[in-house]
Amino acid sequence: ILNFGTFNNNTGGLIKIDRMKTSTIDLQNGGIFNNQASIHIGSSSGSNLSGGGILNAGTFSNNTGGLINIDRINQYGIINYSTLLFNNQAIINIGSLSGGNTMTHGIYNLGGKILNNTSGQINMNRVATGIYAGSDTLTNAGIFTIGALTAVTNLVENAGTGTFSN
Repeated sequence: ILNFGTFNNNTGGLIKIDRMKTSTIDLQNGGIFNNQASIHIGSSSGSNLSGGGILNAGTFSNNTGGLINIDRINQYGIINYSTLLFNNQAIINIGSLSGGNTMTHGIYNLGGKILNNTSGQINMNRVATGIYAGSDTLTNAGIFTIGALTAVTNLVENAGTGTFSN
């Protein structure tokens, strides 16, 4: 899904993406994506998607009632760049299913703000690095669980000017 405008996945909706060769959900030039339903990326065995699960250069909101599962990706579960916002108020599972490659990063923040609000829950497994805070901010007021199913080498990597607030 390449989005330059507004995309709403409303209550009762279901998006399933498998066997892609590039990024699966890609917001560009300030696009807006609102999720209040289910998104399953890489749920079929043999998917082993290259690229990223969600690339955000816009405003991505996983609102109350939303569920995002990102599995069997080779690189990034979520990559956030630009100066805009990734906002989570629901559940995101990254790397919960076995049978794929280990992702390089669960969340890779190159710019912009990532907010995991009080109702937000983010679970990460099968990643080499849980959170990369390269620049801008990642704020957690909810629950982050990293490595509950499999060992994760680096929980948080702050290699730039980024800020992680818990």
